[in-house]
Amino acid sequence: MMHYFRASVVLFVTIFAVIHYYLNLSNENQDVLELTSCVLYVVGTSFIVWKYMAFLKTGGNILKLEEILASPILCEYSVTKENIFEETVNSKFFPICKGIGIAFTIVANTLEIKCGFERKLFLPLKVFGSLENNVICFYYVIFQVSFSMLITWNYVLIDVLCCKMMSIATATLTVLKNNLENIPYENQNFDFLVVTFKKNIILHKEILRFTSLIEESFSFVILTIILSGALINCICGIIILKINLTLAEGFTFFLFFACVMNQIAIYCWFGEQIMSKSVEISTSSYMTKWYAADVKFRKLLFIFMERVKKPIILRAGNFFPLNVRTLATILHKSYSAFTVLQQFYKDK
Repeated sequence: MMHYFRASVVLFVTIFAVIHYYLNLSNENQDVLELTSCVLYVVGTSFIVWKYMAFLKTGGNILKLEEILASPILCEYSVTKENIFEETVNSKFFPICKGIGIAFTIVANTLEIKCGFERKLFLPLKVFGSLENNVICFYYVIFQVSFSMLITWNYVLIDVLCCKMMSIATATLTVLKNNLENIPYENQNFDFLVVTFKKNIILHKEILRFTSLIEESFSFVILTIILSGALINCICGIIILKINLTLAEGFTFFLFFACVMNQIAIYCWFGEQIMSKSVEISTSSYMTKWYAADVKFRKLLFIFMERVKKPIILRAGNFFPLNVRTLATILHKSYSAFTVLQQFYKDK
């Protein structure tokens, strides 16, 4: 229920931000850069609304994910399993990327502040007194930075939840790989081998259920991030080519672009980890001493090895596979679109 409450609060705040940016678009005293910046933020915040609505629609699957994590086969404890989870789930990669993204967004929003006591600040609603025309720059900066920190931190909540689930899936696949490598194939007790092997088959089935629910829960959320990233990259390219920017303004749009690509890269990296670990299961099973086992057991093992040859691939909206190749494709297409626009404006 806490996930629903926080998502609903962020959705309300984001809708308010969209209204604020839309009202800002109607302000006739803006220059071209301010107008295009508002367009950029309207697009960005609109996709945030879509992202949270997609999460609220499929958020009921979170309870199913918790049920799978509470299953006995996943709750078995061992020192090796603890070390694997400590290394994978508590990896520093995601916190570092998340911190970089939050810092980039806050800096980008702060750089857009044009300090000056004589500047009239447009507020979304009428207020009492002369606050609208006499806002002290210092308080405006504090408000801008505080609001940016709040909205950015809440914006990554779904990303934190999804990436933690994906890291748990990666760690569980590593545990399965370790279990298969340590099966005592030299033991000629067929019943003992079958019981040990059945536990790993059940574990693999639970992993498939778990990853399938992750895709079902976050597929359209990730698709929203990819589509918004592609559109924002195009808008940033048009702004850079069409408008004469200062160094600070150009750096602002670069940070915004880097923040969007950082978010996409995180999902692609975790998706790549799941895919590569699932492929390693078949390879690691073949590299063991399976030939020392009983013939009946070898038949069971070969059937399992044929099944795990199919990699586990998470997809965004059932279209885009989450892997490094997709990230490279997005970067390549963004650069191609930028060069086409650059050539178009040169010829014009």
